[in-house]
Amino acid sequence: MDKKIEQEFSDLPQPAKDFLMSDQHKKNCKEIFDKAGGPLTRATVAKIRESFTAFVMPKVSDEVRGKLAGGKLSDEQKDAVWSKMSGGAETIDLPAFIKLTSGIYTHALAQGVNLDNLRQYSDEWRGSFS
Repeated sequence: MDKKIEQEFSDLPQPAKDFLMSDQHKKNCKEIFDKAGGPLTRATVAKIRESFTAFVMPKVSDEVRGKLAGGKLSDEQKDAVWSKMSGGAETIDLPAFIKLTSGIYTHALAQGVNLDNLRQYSDEWRGSFS
């Protein structure tokens, strides 16, 4: 899975790469991490992802929504990602959460989500997340 995300990141336009590597993106991740009471369990990360997805999906085009829905991970893939991110622990720390979020955003951008829209939706969602 890492190879796929690395390739998607490599293929992104420079402004998207700059955003994903920015201090602002890391600060945004930290805000959610702190609001969620980090270090984060797998269940908490799933709730964060589900909350973000429920907020964003109605805002994207049918075409993008179809691409994103088609790329869902199997339970086995989710297990492998969690194991790698957590190192076998029950929780992940902030750097792992940033890496996980960056991977999710990379995939979304690679599937056609507009960078400006992603920033806007993320800001709006983050403001409402508790």
